[in-house]
Order: sequence, then C-alpha cells, then structure tokens
Amino acid sequence: MRYCNKCKVVIENNLSNCPLCKQRTIKRNNIAEKDFPIQRIMKEDLIKKIMRILVFLFIILIGTNIVLNVAFSFNFIWAPYSIVVLFYAYLLMKAAIKSYKNVGTIVMINVYMLSIIGFILDLILGYAGWSIDFLIPILISAGIIVLVIFILIKPANLLTYFMHMLIIALFGITLLILLWADIVTERRPSIITAAVSLIVIIGMFMFGDKKVKNEFAKRFHY
Repeated sequence: MRYCNKCKVVIENNLSNCPLCKQRTIKRNNIAEKDFPIQRIMKEDLIKKIMRILVFLFIILIGTNIVLNVAFSFNFIWAPYSIVVLFYAYLLMKAAIKSYKNVGTIVMINVYMLSIIGFILDLILGYAGWSIDFLIPILISAGIIVLVIFILIKPANLLTYFMHMLIIALFGITLLILLWADIVTERRPSIITAAVSLIVIIGMFMFGDKKVKNEFAKRFHY
C-alpha cells in the first residue's frame, strides 16, 4: 500500500507516482483510510463558499432594486414584484450550483425564463416598463456574476470555459438588441450591464486560467 503526502490519500496498489498529483508516493503500512472522502469534503466546502457569495450578491441586487425604484419610478412601486422574481432566481441558481453540472446552461435558461416571467407580470400589472428597463439588466448582471464566481472558484476545462464566455456574450448581445430596437426607456442600466459583459469577456481572455488559454491557443493556432 502506497501513500501520497501531498494529496493525503491512500493508494491501494503499488503505484510509484500519485495518480492525482503525479508526485512520488511512499510505502507505508496500517494507514487510516483517507482516500476520496477528502475530495467530497473539499467539494462541499467549495459549494458552501459559493452559496455565501450568492446570498451576498442577491442581497445587493434586492437593495439595488429598491434604489432604482425610488430613483426612477417613484410613482409606481414595482420593486416587490421584481424582488419575488429575484428570489425565485436565487432558488434556481442555488439548485444549479449544488448540482455542480451544466451550471452555465442552467443559469442562462433561468435568466431568460425569469425575464419572460417578469415581462408577463409587468404586462398584467399594466406595463410600466420596469421589467425591460431594470429587471432584465439586473437578472443578466446576476447571471454574469454567478458565472464569473464559478469560474474563479472552480477551474473549468476548455469547453466549459468557452461556453461560459459565449453565454456572457449572449447576455450582452440581448441588451444591445433591446437598446437598438428602442424598446428600453431607461437606457443606463442596459448600457452599463452590456459594457460589463464586454469587460468580463476581455478579462476572461486576458486573465483566464493559463491551462485553458494554452489549450485555446493550441486549438485555434493563436
């Protein structure tokens, strides 16, 4: 039985190098079982960290909703409806993160689905435009932040990294289409969020994971 001092795991066969970190293993007897449960604990700690950040993010977004309502639409109180949609978004994103699979796709679907729900709710209440002007940029901002946090905390492979970049670009394009079609009345939230999506994409190209960047360069001969 072999043991890796770096990974703190037991290797049942006689491999001279650890299959996880490739460092040399040592021979030891009567080692307590410390194999993959450690990996499970690390994953649980990572999810807890992401969830704390997500709660903090949505508290900020709720406060932003209230501020925007008071600042731009004082005669019509739409913030409570928007907060309900945001709370539902929080629950869906929480479920996506805990599943640990296809986070980008789930976040994208939730953002667009909740934007449609908010728009329908806006129409039912007499259409004041808050769903287009404020809710959609806020939901897209939340989606971008969730994806960025997930990329920073959990290293991704090339395909996942590229998919996240594509989704963030799609968010920005959506806002630009709304601006170009002159559907948006209060343009500043959409312009700021579209600019943020562009900055994030540039940042992902410039400061992204080195392994992903090298793989990207190999695939596209950059």
